[in-house]
Amino acid sequence: MKKRNSSVNRTIHNFYLSKLKNPKIKSLYSRFKRIISKDTDKNYCVAISGGPDSMALAFLTKCMSIERGTSNLYFHIDHKLRKESKKEALFVKKTLKKFGVNLKILKWIKNNNLNNIQEQARLKRYELLFEKCKNYKLKKILTAHHKDDLYENFFIRLLRGSGLNGLISFKKKYSKLNVSEKILIFRPLLKFSKHELIYISENTFGNYIKDPSNLENNYLRVYIRNILNNFKFNIKNKNFDKSLSNLHKSNEALEHYIQKNIDQNVIRNKEKVIVNKNFFLEPDEVVFRSLNIVLNSFSKKAKLTRGSKIMNLIENFKNSKDAYKTTLSGCIFKKVSNTLVISREI
Repeated sequence: MKKRNSSVNRTIHNFYLSKLKNPKIKSLYSRFKRIISKDTDKNYCVAISGGPDSMALAFLTKCMSIERGTSNLYFHIDHKLRKESKKEALFVKKTLKKFGVNLKILKWIKNNNLNNIQEQARLKRYELLFEKCKNYKLKKILTAHHKDDLYENFFIRLLRGSGLNGLISFKKKYSKLNVSEKILIFRPLLKFSKHELIYISENTFGNYIKDPSNLENNYLRVYIRNILNNFKFNIKNKNFDKSLSNLHKSNEALEHYIQKNIDQNVIRNKEKVIVNKNFFLEPDEVVFRSLNIVLNSFSKKAKLTRGSKIMNLIENFKNSKDAYKTTLSGCIFKKVSNTLVISREI
C-alpha cells in the first residue's frame, strides 16, 4: 500500500511540474508565489466554488503546498439553490481528486423566510468556513476574488451610494466579516484578471463549472458584469486602475486623520467610552468613520452597525442643544455638556 501511495504521489507531483513548464502558467505561478510569500501563514482553508477562478486557485495553492511541503484544506459549499448543485459539487470533488486535491463538500439549505438570497448564501458560506478554520486551527480563508471582481464591486457600491472606504475596501487583500472575528479572508488573486485565471484552469485541470445564474440580469452583479463586458472594460482599464490606486492613497491619508481624531478625543475603559466635543468638529467623513470604528470596537454585537444609523446619531448629537439619551447596537448614548458618553446596555 505504501508503494502504491508513493507512486500516486509521484504521478501527481509530476503532473504539477509538467504544467509549470508552460511559460505563461509558470509566470502566473511566480506572481502568485510573490504574493503568498509575504503572508506569515503556511496552511490555509481554500474556498472552491468550482468556477474557473477557484479551480485556478486550487491549482496554484496545490503547487505551493507541494513546493513547501505544507497542506491546505479545500471546501466547496453546496447551497442547494439550484437542482444541479449536488451534481456540480460531486463533479468538482471528482475532478480535483484526480489531481491530488481532497475537496470536502459542506451543505446548507436556504431559509425561505429571508430576503436577499445571495447575501444570505454569502454569510452562511463564510460561517461554515469559519467553523472549519476554528476546528483545524487555521487563521485564513483563501478566496478566488480577482481584478474583475474588484471592478464590479466598485460600480455596485457606487450605485448603492457608498463612501470612499466602501468604494475601495475590496482592494484590500485581507478583511474581516465582522469586528470580533479573528479569522481573516485573504484574496491573493486581486492582481489577476479573469482571463488569466481561465487560462490556468483550462490548461491544468481542464474542467470547471459554468454557473447559469451568471446569465440572469436580475442580479445587480451580473447586470454590472454584462455592462462592463459590452464596454470591453478590461481592454480600457489602465487609467481606471490608476484612479483606484489614487483613491486608495486618499483613503490612507484620511485614515491617518481618523486615527488622530480617535487618539486625541476619545477616552475609553472597560465600562464606557467618552467622546469629547472636539471629536465632532472634524470634517463629516472623519467624524463618521471615527465613530464607526469606536462603536463597532466597543459594542459586543457581532454584526456591524449600519452606516445610516451612525449618521443619524451624529446629526442628533450636533442638532440637540439639550442632554438626551438613545440606544444603538447594544449601547447607550448620552449627551452631557457637549460630550458623548457611550456605555453598554445591561
